[in-house]
Amino acid sequence: MLVRRLSTKVKPFETIPVAKLEDIGPEFQPNPTLKLHVLNHKRHLEYGPIYRESVGPDSDIVWIGCGQMCQEVFQQEGPYPKNLIPRPWTIYNEKYQVERGIFFKQGSDWAEWRHRLNPIFFKSQKGFWSLTDQVTLQLIRDLESDPGNLEHKLRNWAVESTLTMIFGSSFRDYQIDLDDFGTHAKNIFEHSAILQLRSADHEAKEGTDLWCKFAQSVSTSLSMTNNLTTEMLKRPSNDGLLSVLKTQSGFSDKELSLLVSDLVIASQDTVSNTALWMIHLLASNPEVQKAYQLEINQSAFVKFVIKETFRMFPVATFLTRITPNEIRVGGYSLPKDQMILMSMFHMGRRSDYFADPQKFWPSRWERSKSGQFRQGVDLAARFATIPFGFGARSCLAKHLAEYQLQFLVRELLNRFELISLNEGVDMIMKMTGIPNQQNKLFSTPRMSIYSSFEGCQQEK
Repeated sequence: MLVRRLSTKVKPFETIPVAKLEDIGPEFQPNPTLKLHVLNHKRHLEYGPIYRESVGPDSDIVWIGCGQMCQEVFQQEGPYPKNLIPRPWTIYNEKYQVERGIFFKQGSDWAEWRHRLNPIFFKSQKGFWSLTDQVTLQLIRDLESDPGNLEHKLRNWAVESTLTMIFGSSFRDYQIDLDDFGTHAKNIFEHSAILQLRSADHEAKEGTDLWCKFAQSVSTSLSMTNNLTTEMLKRPSNDGLLSVLKTQSGFSDKELSLLVSDLVIASQDTVSNTALWMIHLLASNPEVQKAYQLEINQSAFVKFVIKETFRMFPVATFLTRITPNEIRVGGYSLPKDQMILMSMFHMGRRSDYFADPQKFWPSRWERSKSGQFRQGVDLAARFATIPFGFGARSCLAKHLAEYQLQFLVRELLNRFELISLNEGVDMIMKMTGIPNQQNKLFSTPRMSIYSSFEGCQQEK
């Protein structure tokens, strides 16, 4: 239960430190959005745990890089938490009169969907999640026989895992081009990032080449998932999530199709890129792999590996909220409808929260019998690493993502010694945080699995 009291002294909104767009240095040019997380980290170090940024004559963003302040935001988000939906996505829905699922809903409509879905996703999940085991084992076999293009394989793995969990074992009877779907889903995120930088409204109005590519990717992705759901509803498997949703949620077939589209499109980017970061960190830190082999409680260690990956390279680099009314955060008054971005990348690198924050150190998350962190994590960091959000609007597919990643990392550590041949791997922003290079070297005493990052062909 949240018991921390809000600050009693109220300071005007105008007194929040201001960082201006024109202050961006040359190191972030010509495209500052690629390194927005680094710029944000730098500004928090300069301006403090809360600052605002003017993004127009009448518009400000408030950036928060403090766990306690994030907690205050969640305490005051009200019954219908409101987050930011990327502008290109809302324009697409409006322009083509397309109805979307729960990720695009706000207010009472969103609350009604969550009320129906929460019991199914959070209380009866284990029977569905284990359906993905065979998909992960097939990925491992593919890596053993054909090690090339890990990013591509992980993207297809994330999509196929999600589809198998939703539709059950009979999904295998339906043919879907995972490569084609994965490419279009990836393009949605990459084109969105560029559209937001240029002005999505202008690009859509002019029907530019960029807008047309974005719209085509969205349309193709939605069409593929809608067609698949329609077919699967005709002959549903009794071991998939869809069969339970059909009988217990009260959703219509159309609403189920909208939900499936949201889940599949979102999972291919977030889960696959988290797995990519996780493999990179393990391959770059052989001492962590050795620690796993010596660990008595390997299941707990696997969870620590994933949590540490989220801390260092959160795919959701910023969490968003829009204030439901006037609220107080960090002693400041924030007006209604204020955009708030919580700086997850920065907070994961705060040295007062995490000892040696640049170090990949999964064991820092180990707790004593009393529930306290043994070392490496300050108690004040409670809200500094929340990759699935918090509260009523936390990620609906949280348990599925955690299960997928845990099973994958366990199989990799049990089968391979992972070795990275790459240098200078860094995060860039394309809606989500992704590596600036592609793929790695894997090896075991029995064999070697190799795929180089794009543009990094030389071995050490």
